[in-house]
Amino acid sequence: MKKSITIMFAVIALAALSLGSAAAQGQAVTIKLNEVQGSGDFGTATLTAVGPNQVRVVIQMGGTMPMEHNHPAHIHQGRCAALNPTPTFPLNPVTNGQSDTTVPVALTALLASNYAINLHESPAAITTYTACGDITALSAVGLPPTGNGAGLLLASALLLTALLLTSLGLLLSRVRAA
Repeated sequence: MKKSITIMFAVIALAALSLGSAAAQGQAVTIKLNEVQGSGDFGTATLTAVGPNQVRVVIQMGGTMPMEHNHPAHIHQGRCAALNPTPTFPLNPVTNGQSDTTVPVALTALLASNYAINLHESPAAITTYTACGDITALSAVGLPPTGNGAGLLLASALLLTALLLTSLGLLLSRVRAA
């Protein structure tokens, strides 16, 4: 009897850990990148949690940007209206309207603080910004594609609590019957 109870609690604990990990990975938001200084450049940056401290940043650009050129892109501290000029996380340059980079930071850390993604005209004109977007849940385009994980985590915790209480109730009823 004690062995089956131990196995049951181990299964519940493993389920809780795997559900929490699944909620953290795959979490994503899409940020609108707006033109700066009349550049005509615009697009989106989709930030997806791919690990506990890793975010994949996929940029898709449109507008008048010469697509074949390399356009430096970075994550900076601050907001588009007042960026720290020193990049916090460099991103792969936008070439042919696209960039894909994985950076060593948690998505929740980016969303909880003041960060922005900005694009530059070229490596030679690095001080000329062409597009920028604040990284906040409020500036996200539409709803986050996979949610923020908080709802799933809460539902998982409630489900595990219900399973635990049911198991304890069954155990108590067996002990009283014996």
